[in-house]
Amino acid sequence: LLCRLIPVNAEEGIQFFKGTYSEALVQANEQHKLLFIDCYTTWCGPCKWMAAHVFTDETVSSSFNRNFICLELDMEKGEGLNIAKKYSVKNYPTYLWVDQAGKQVHRSVGSTSSDKFLAIAGNAMDTKKNLGYMKSQYETGNREPELLLNYASSLKTAYDMSYQTVADEYFRTLPEKD
Repeated sequence: LLCRLIPVNAEEGIQFFKGTYSEALVQANEQHKLLFIDCYTTWCGPCKWMAAHVFTDETVSSSFNRNFICLELDMEKGEGLNIAKKYSVKNYPTYLWVDQAGKQVHRSVGSTSSDKFLAIAGNAMDTKKNLGYMKSQYETGNREPELLLNYASSLKTAYDMSYQTVADEYFRTLPEKD
């Protein structure tokens, strides 16, 4: 029987909200925070690894508990089925950062180190580095090299294959010698 790994001490690790997605959005709104959603499945090895090694890391959990309302949802059961459809979750683990209106502002897919996970979360909170901002800039015609590079990198981290198009545009901005 495969089950979700939970920290031995309930006070350790990321403290996940006990309630529904809608209730978590209300909390995020009241506390002026983003909602972080851990989209997992019970059979996913990388999901279990993140739960056991990264979510229990003191630096990660302290940051997440302070900066986000955190919600974990099994994408194959209950409310997770609708959330998977709403946000097009197809790979596991997927991590979503959602604003108080339920709009996705950032996304990441796959397991990673604590340091990289904190950097991804930092980008989610940065209004100039999250995917939502970069997408809006890109769609309105911004082709500054730094934006293109950051956007392509974030798209790749989110398993969005359109990163290739953005990366190609970035390389076209470079002088031939580079």
